[in-house]
Amino acid sequence: MKNTSLYHHYPYETDGVEGLSVAASFEGIRLFARDAGRLWQHHFQAPDSLSAFHNTADQRAWIPTPYFGGQSSPGTLGAWNAQDYPNIAPAPVGMRDWADIRAFSEHTKTNFGLRSGFNASSPDIQKQIKVTELGKTFYGLVINWLRVRHDTGDLDYKNPEQMSQLTGELATIAADLFGNAFGMDPGQMEAFIRQEFPQEALSRTVLECGYWCDPKCRYVQDAKNRHFPAEVYPDYPEQTTKECFLSPDTENLTDKGLWRSPKAKGPNLGVNGGNFPLIHLDSLFWFAMFTGWKNVMATPKEAARAKGQQGSLCTII
Repeated sequence: MKNTSLYHHYPYETDGVEGLSVAASFEGIRLFARDAGRLWQHHFQAPDSLSAFHNTADQRAWIPTPYFGGQSSPGTLGAWNAQDYPNIAPAPVGMRDWADIRAFSEHTKTNFGLRSGFNASSPDIQKQIKVTELGKTFYGLVINWLRVRHDTGDLDYKNPEQMSQLTGELATIAADLFGNAFGMDPGQMEAFIRQEFPQEALSRTVLECGYWCDPKCRYVQDAKNRHFPAEVYPDYPEQTTKECFLSPDTENLTDKGLWRSPKAKGPNLGVNGGNFPLIHLDSLFWFAMFTGWKNVMATPKEAARAKGQQGSLCTII
């Protein structure tokens, strides 16, 4: 039986009550990742890891992997570090609200965050829903952990030690989730991430997280100067900004970051009407997805099942 004394707390709560700490928050996120991966492997959807994922009343649910629904890129995430109600608690609890677990086959309609609907009973749409839901879990776990580092002042993209620590933490979170989702030992998945995922891509991912989630909001001055820092975006021509990420003319640019409105409870990740700026997280997500897929396809049973079919990721989901 799990110790439930911290059940009604969230990862971003790291002190003030016995048992709360940064370490407990990280372990709670890892527990959620492992359980969510196991559920996904057996065709069940985990509870939402961010409130933004179930804001469907006004059709503004945020979907970080929208490509199957016809969008070209994830949109801005509003109030990313405001008070949120993720279904995650610090260790030893981990996953909360188990009553929200549902089978993917229970979906009858989905809109992938769009206004147009899709028949979720279609086998192809079912597979796309599974990929999207795993993406939501991954992004939710990462954002919850970035929130912890942001609130404790340990997210300085100019601090090599902090960025090195974050590199290991993101690799661990991804390994816990995708390793369990594809029936792999998480240690094996983490080894693949560290050894086969290009180190430059992993470094870019982490620096980008530190830059946009910076507690000091140094990107505000960069927006006014129309200039990205070379250490974060070395490949942009002269590191000039793009308006879909930073626009000095946007009304929601303030000294405290990008805010949807004066009534917002926290800053955006992205300008109003723009794109989600943590674009390199996408490469880590898909690397882990296809690493898991290759591991499953390596088993004789799955290789035989896929023979004569497309042999794609959706073939085995």
